[in-house]
Amino acid sequence: IIDNLIKEQRYNRRQEDAAQALEIMRSYSDSEFEKVVDSEWREHLGNMAFERVEKMFPGNAMEVFKMSLENVPSDEIAAKLDLSVDSVYTLKNRVKSKFKREIKILINEFEF
Repeated sequence: IIDNLIKEQRYNRRQEDAAQALEIMRSYSDSEFEKVVDSEWREHLGNMAFERVEKMFPGNAMEVFKMSLENVPSDEIAAKLDLSVDSVYTLKNRVKSKFKREIKILINEFEF
């Protein structure tokens, strides 16, 4: 009996959550909804590409890239990671180039 009551409570909560999500979706106009979906999709692709690239670059390369995404100046990155400024630019550009390629690959894989 207790298990059934717990299951029923979970089911009711899921129904309420679904109803709330549906209400939120209805509050958007079609164009607003498409913008939200597009933004979420782009973020998802970016995260997937980032995860793939992260596996390809051990060590400082990803740290340099992450810090550059946070607008940390190259000379500051070089000082923090004990690298030359030229190395920072090289690592950042290598990762950035691979990241862009991964985005294109994912777009080709998932979008038709």
